[in-house]
Amino acid sequence: MNNLLRDWPKHSKTGRKTIAFVGMAQTTRHLAPFDDPEILLMGLNEMYHPNIKNQEGETLMQRWDAWIQIHRAWDALREYNFNDENHPYWLTNTSGPCWRCGGQNPKCVDCKGAGIYTPNRSEDFPIYVGDHDLLDKVPGSILYPRDEIVKHFELDEHDDWFTSTLAFQIALALYMEFEEIQVFGYEMSSGTEYAQQKSCAAYWFGRAKSLGVKRVLPDGCGLMGLNDSLYAYENVPGLYTLQHAEIDVNAWKKEVDVKIAKLNSIRGEKKRVLQKLNIKSLNKGTKAKLVQEAQEMTKVEVDALSELNAANGAYQQAQNVQKRLKGHPRLKTLKRFSDMKFKIMDTKTGETVEDPIPIGDELHINLEV
Repeated sequence: MNNLLRDWPKHSKTGRKTIAFVGMAQTTRHLAPFDDPEILLMGLNEMYHPNIKNQEGETLMQRWDAWIQIHRAWDALREYNFNDENHPYWLTNTSGPCWRCGGQNPKCVDCKGAGIYTPNRSEDFPIYVGDHDLLDKVPGSILYPRDEIVKHFELDEHDDWFTSTLAFQIALALYMEFEEIQVFGYEMSSGTEYAQQKSCAAYWFGRAKSLGVKRVLPDGCGLMGLNDSLYAYENVPGLYTLQHAEIDVNAWKKEVDVKIAKLNSIRGEKKRVLQKLNIKSLNKGTKAKLVQEAQEMTKVEVDALSELNAANGAYQQAQNVQKRLKGHPRLKTLKRFSDMKFKIMDTKTGETVEDPIPIGDELHINLEV
């Protein structure tokens, strides 16, 4: 078994520091770095299928290192899956009657007309699943560490920042302390069923920004605005003290307030449009224009909500760092959450020491008074 992701708490020691997620959207999925072995690739759901092509008409997923199927067992294993009728066989790596053609099509990409589909997929890669019931059925499956992530990022157990597979993926990448996250084949465009999911992805991108994690999205991606234009949050130079943390917290709080005001303004304008639509005396032309305006306002509202959640994610992460520094007023102990280069300073003596903390570990430094 490939332990590259299976031993996820120790991933920072495996050498590869960048992870790329490949989604279903045809606009950018072909731009994923399939030819760069230094980047770890994670696919999802039915992306493996040979019918999913790149722009040259070749099978898109030429390689991958890990997979994720976060849906419940009843959904993941249902017959006649929309994107791949034989998906349950692929997941469980078992043979069965071909649900794609029923043995009626000699050109069937799955069974070649034989009527039996045998996936013969490799089991040398981890598949993150969201349902305990899949662990005994899916070879190579690992239960997604949601409880550990919630605890690690100090989330309220009642908060739900996991409304899409991408949100699960970004949270996992941050928990595994990757230094760079690349996203391809995800749009979550306004006006689609994915629009409501975009804000939670934005939240995790916000936390990534505050952690100093580089985020890369391709040009033209519908998630643009959550991007860093290729380069993320600048590392804090020199000393990072409680004062620096307070500055960051205040700055992000102001950003959150600005985003809240923007969202409320948009919602107020949208409410005004909807109220006009309730006027019974409207003619068809006016009503059509108002409907179009309301639809456009909904798109703007979704984008504004995404911006707010991105800022809120960064704000919460900054608060976490501040909380730890306040808990150790002389900064004897510091847990580093990113690759930002800190120096630890005793605020009474002014003595400093380079921060040699391995990512994700904790180091106690005793300084002389």
